[in-house]
Amino acid sequence: MNWSPIRETTSPASLILACGICRRGREGEESPVPCAIREVEEEFAISLDPRSIRWLRQYPSPTKSGKDRHFLVAEATSEQIAAVSFGSEGECWKMMPIKDFLHHPRAVPDLKRRLTEYLLERR
Repeated sequence: MNWSPIRETTSPASLILACGICRRGREGEESPVPCAIREVEEEFAISLDPRSIRWLRQYPSPTKSGKDRHFLVAEATSEQIAAVSFGSEGECWKMMPIKDFLHHPRAVPDLKRRLTEYLLERR
């Protein structure tokens, strides 16, 4: 799973969590939303409410024919962000404004494209 915590420049008290999940990240018949919520808990020790998910899209896998990938955008509060501590799977993260993420050379290209789609659609 690829996660991109991104601070909204217009609302510093909230965070957009953009993530891409593929079939191998899910446990059993787990659907994308429960998978994302579980992964956020495991990686950041944040408990997300399913109602915090603002956007969900399915995409074909670029590498595995017939496999799907999902991209989700969720909102987290400043309290949740302050409580971040890496769970059993978290490695590192960095808060940044959306525009910085979209121009960051190490950002996952698919996540940048999908986040751009979300931003254009929510206008």
